[in-house]
Amino acid sequence: MTCNTLLLKFQGQATDIAIQAEEILNLKKLINNIYVKHTGQPIDVIENALERDKFMSPDEARAFGLIDKVLSHPPSMNDTSSSDVVEPDS
Repeated sequence: MTCNTLLLKFQGQATDIAIQAEEILNLKKLINNIYVKHTGQPIDVIENALERDKFMSPDEARAFGLIDKVLSHPPSMNDTSSSDVVEPDS
């Protein structure tokens, strides 16, 4: 699992660049708040995690709150049980 940093490029007049930079900061704040809401992590942890590309194992992503379950193998078409599902520690 990878959390990627926000990367945008723009050009133009200084005032246009300032407006675009403000929009990028607003977008970054919005994305961070979505991660806070869905992972339960504090904002400073989210900001730090998204500052640079971060690679996580499935177990690390589950512990961080990005995913709910880790499957040990894909379920078969006929198998409706969840015996291969690792539930999060509560």
